[in-house]
Amino acid sequence: MHPIPLRSLLVLSLSLLVFPACELVGGRAPADSLVEDDETATPADDDDATGDDDDSTDAGDDDDATGDDDDSTDAGDDDDSTDAGDDDDSADAGDDDDSADTGDDDDSADAGDDDDSADAGDDDDSTEPPPADADGDGVIATLDCDDNDASSYPGAPELCDGLDNDCDSNLPADESDNDYDTWMPCEGDCNDWNYGVNPYAFEGCDELDNNCDGQVDEWSDQDGDGWTTCAGDCDDYDPSIVPVGGTTTTYTFAGGAIPDGDLQGLQAIATIPSTASIRDIDATLDVTHGATYELTISLHAPDGFTSMELVAGAGGYGDDFVGTYFDDETILPINQGTAPFTGSYVPGTSLNSLDFVDPLGDWTLQVVDTVPGGEVGSLVSGSIIVTTFGTCP
Repeated sequence: MHPIPLRSLLVLSLSLLVFPACELVGGRAPADSLVEDDETATPADDDDATGDDDDSTDAGDDDDATGDDDDSTDAGDDDDSTDAGDDDDSADAGDDDDSADTGDDDDSADAGDDDDSADAGDDDDSTEPPPADADGDGVIATLDCDDNDASSYPGAPELCDGLDNDCDSNLPADESDNDYDTWMPCEGDCNDWNYGVNPYAFEGCDELDNNCDGQVDEWSDQDGDGWTTCAGDCDDYDPSIVPVGGTTTTYTFAGGAIPDGDLQGLQAIATIPSTASIRDIDATLDVTHGATYELTISLHAPDGFTSMELVAGAGGYGDDFVGTYFDDETILPINQGTAPFTGSYVPGTSLNSLDFVDPLGDWTLQVVDTVPGGEVGSLVSGSIIVTTFGTCP
């Protein structure tokens, strides 16, 4: 056996590289090749240089150069050449047939999919429910202070209804009802601190404009002589017959130290010698004390059982009453004021209850410090101003 020459081996190797799939049988290639084929009837064969398949009869094969599939018969495959792996079968929710965003969906029948090209994975075929606006005022519930009232929303005009219409958490002063008479200043209540004063109130003999019509006790001066029946007119149909001798007199209480924590307190006396009926009575106070809330101050009539509380527990830890004037015909209640109390206040209990009382005898001003061991003080001075009816001729 002779060795094959090296030159012959090199020639054989080069021949295999040039004709890799050929058998040298009589110098011709076999009729049924596994590599390159012109016959289109056989699946998976190929007659172009790209390596793909032009047999369109079998789902899953490919006859273009992009590597995708043009068999449209099976859901889930792809027959457009723009984006390999996408899908134009709209029967299956979740697939995609636009080339802008691989993986999004233009099947609008399935909530949660996406048919726009702006954001892959989002959904523009099902909208969120609109924010709640129960009262239909155009402001959503989360921004509306009362979503059940169309007249209340941020920036709304304030109405005379006792509500915070503009949602600023502040009720206008003229929509209060401090005296609980069911009337507000914006409705015509001319004294919101007096229950007996409002547009429907009865005009009484109290020197007040009870019905808020701008006149005081106007109904009772029938003869126009300036004297009302409340003021003691002797004959309200004869202007020539009027009372005489009516007076206004001030009676003073002596000052003194206020006992600390003693429920009897300081009791100052003023004596009235007249028997004329009281038409009106007011009171004044000057008191030094470091915590006015500790004090209860009251006025007692000579009959021994009629008493009026002027003030109790007002002013907190503030100091003093300085020229404090108690008058039923003023506006601000003493408990709404601040210490030091200066000026005119409505007393805690109406002094009008003393009208028509027989003034003769000793009147008592009682000042009680209700907190033992607290602040101490003294009554500097006090007085009552008494206006009596005149005498009819």
